[in-house]
Amino acid sequence: MTTQFTTIATPNHPFEFQDGSTLGTAKMAWKSWGKLSPERDNVILLFPVLTTSHHASGFDAEGPGVKYWTPDCYYGWWDAFIGPNKALDTNRWWILCPSLLGGCYGSTGPACTNPKTGEIWGEGFPFPQISDLVNATVELLNRLGISQLHGVIGASFGGYLALDMALRYPQQVKNVMSIASGIRVTPAMQLANFQQATAIESHLAAQAHGASADTEDGDGLVLARMIAMQQYIVTEEVDTYCSQKVDKSLKKNGSFPLNQPLESWLLYQGKRFAQRFNAHSYLRLLHAWQNWKPGIDLQNPTALRSLKNCQHQNWLIFSIDSDACFPPVEQTLLANTLTASHIPNQLIKLSSRLGHDSFLREPDLYEPAMQHFLTTPLVNQPTTSISIPKYAFAK
Repeated sequence: MTTQFTTIATPNHPFEFQDGSTLGTAKMAWKSWGKLSPERDNVILLFPVLTTSHHASGFDAEGPGVKYWTPDCYYGWWDAFIGPNKALDTNRWWILCPSLLGGCYGSTGPACTNPKTGEIWGEGFPFPQISDLVNATVELLNRLGISQLHGVIGASFGGYLALDMALRYPQQVKNVMSIASGIRVTPAMQLANFQQATAIESHLAAQAHGASADTEDGDGLVLARMIAMQQYIVTEEVDTYCSQKVDKSLKKNGSFPLNQPLESWLLYQGKRFAQRFNAHSYLRLLHAWQNWKPGIDLQNPTALRSLKNCQHQNWLIFSIDSDACFPPVEQTLLANTLTASHIPNQLIKLSSRLGHDSFLREPDLYEPAMQHFLTTPLVNQPTTSISIPKYAFAK
């Protein structure tokens, strides 16, 4: 399926951010898979991960027509999970995935033109909150005539959006799937996010035209990605990620020699990312992550009782034992909060050597539980622990 575009804001009906900023015109890029039922009751909303797009399944070399659509984007980022008889069975469900407002994959963002000035938004684009990203998605749903969701799915950063959607639009959501995510922003996340933002801003400030979103983002995004990768991989299993080769051509400046295979692999990952993402978009998504709060006081029993509007929902939570970005304690906290609020939920603990990236690369671990959850209502089940034997990867 080709990229679809839907207008969510016009001069007469602007989109308003939580900080009061507005967009007089805005659009959302999206794709879907499966067939929408006549009753429109088989919709599953899939939020993208932090730097992915609406292209979750299949092959698409054209994309939304932006320069950041590199070969890394051609294959859907969740292709192994979406399709006939897969975890998200397109014989049964209509799966909708949008690109995030403020991103750089077709939805309105810093790399787009500001209609008031005729110039690229760049650093002038508003800084959205998580709630803004969700509100923009709800506007898209409204324009598509969808008022009820059979399911909402979010992994990693997308899990925050799924949680926010469930809490603020409870009557529109029936089932929620949170994968390798959580209910708070930890100090470790704040440190990593701020390091990445500082790296990008330092590089942009050093550029003569750093305010332009079309300026080559270069070293700032490279360094930011290298910082982020420390949370995504399992350091004890690093040999499974990189070969024993060193590509010295990757490093053209500086006196520090590139001698280690891990250094070469990490720099390669950073450079690939800098080609496929916009610096100003990344700053805005990091800001949304850094400043997110779920809107409930986890220590206040009265606040938890306010979640009674969500008690009809069913929740499935996946936890990865080797996840350094969203460690298992975060999913346990989410499950305990839901249980305290009398919201049916099931926590599944997975054992993997892939760390945070497990949810991208190991569909077989998730598929049975996902398929069962989407077809069988929960009756507040106890925590379920699934242990998968460790296995070796070919290098």
